[in-house]
Amino acid sequence: MSLGSWADAALHQYYEEVQELHTLVGRASPLVDRLSKSAVEGAVTGEFFTLSGGMGIAGDLASAQEVAGQVGTNGAGTAPGAASHDGEWLLPTGQIETSLRIKYKDLVAGKTNKGAYLRNLTHATDKHGEYFGERFAQIILGSSGYRFSLADLTNMGTGVITLLDAAGNVDATNIANFYRGQVLVASANDGTSLSHTLLPSNIAAQRAYVLSVDRDAGTLVVSDTPGSTTPEIPAGWGTVGADVSIFPLGQFKPTLPGSTLTNKLLCQTLSDWITPAVATDTFGTVDRSVDSALSGVRIPTTGPIGSLSPEHKIGFSASYMQSRFAGRKALTYVAQSEVWFGIVRSLHAQGLVSDIGAMLTGGARSVQIATVNGMAEIIAEPHQDPTFIYGLDLPEIMIRHLDGLPGVANADGLEMLRQADSNDLEFRLICFPQMIVREPWLHCRFAV
Repeated sequence: MSLGSWADAALHQYYEEVQELHTLVGRASPLVDRLSKSAVEGAVTGEFFTLSGGMGIAGDLASAQEVAGQVGTNGAGTAPGAASHDGEWLLPTGQIETSLRIKYKDLVAGKTNKGAYLRNLTHATDKHGEYFGERFAQIILGSSGYRFSLADLTNMGTGVITLLDAAGNVDATNIANFYRGQVLVASANDGTSLSHTLLPSNIAAQRAYVLSVDRDAGTLVVSDTPGSTTPEIPAGWGTVGADVSIFPLGQFKPTLPGSTLTNKLLCQTLSDWITPAVATDTFGTVDRSVDSALSGVRIPTTGPIGSLSPEHKIGFSASYMQSRFAGRKALTYVAQSEVWFGIVRSLHAQGLVSDIGAMLTGGARSVQIATVNGMAEIIAEPHQDPTFIYGLDLPEIMIRHLDGLPGVANADGLEMLRQADSNDLEFRLICFPQMIVREPWLHCRFAV
């Protein structure tokens, strides 16, 4: 057996019997770890929903029959009720590609100690799987255009870029998405429209290559030349002080393969389903303009509600969901890690949590508080936007995929590795994911 074939067989056995790939993905994100995941067949899959019952109820039979006689046509065929009562989400699957290069020289250099080499090899491929989970969490928790962050071009000559929040304030919490060696592109917009373009243009988009990351300050130093150690922000990105949206190379939605924003897709995001403002578009073949509930619930935080602490906003959101949307379940609230810590400390100060480690569940990443619908869990999610919190009914959210989350690209006949060129071997993971939120009106979001 050749060394390459041996490595392939060993890795294949390892990921089949010791460490399944999908378990690596869940390590990166408490939310992704909790979501339901299942395989499906077909490029487009559907999910029926009923926004309100189609049953006719009246004091006389004729009136009840008149209501029940309205046949839905919004994708649900002959399901009872008016067209706005029921329908079918019909959504495409996205596509996420990955590539990990392994030097063939390193492989043959370790052939006298295959056990040690295999441990090093599985460490590299494990980290590849875990980073896939990091990016997947960032995608589904990020904006619809797949932006990494808003950023300020702080110093063109020294290559310093400062990360900002959505309001343009300096904010280091998003720094976890960045690392040395990353290739970035930029746009003046957030990538949520086909009219948005890269800087200076889609055809000649200039790249920035991350040289260093200051995680305390929330800044990056980049070069405009691959392989160079000379700091410089690409001149085509703008001038000093300009704010731009930053994307990893290959993640700017308007330039992804496809003809419309619907099929220019990595995966649907939570923001696609639970929108920042009431949606009036057609999404997944469903006309969302007929009822704001079809784009989730936005908890009002104006007036006295706006001055409440985050934990009290959570309590209010549960009451709002019950009174306006007949919410019947305690939700799981997703807060950025530092926001979550602030909530826990506030609960501790109120005597509701006796100690920072008491009453914590889920690997010390969650805490439970009482709401009108019962005990609600608050989880710490490093990829969540710190400016708002999601309230989610997790069993109603499904991650579907065609061939693994992720799967191993094996069209060349090898299960785990394939030769990329004369010197390298390539480990490729690929995923065709889809996220469905069957009943968006069971989920909410609100500003912190």
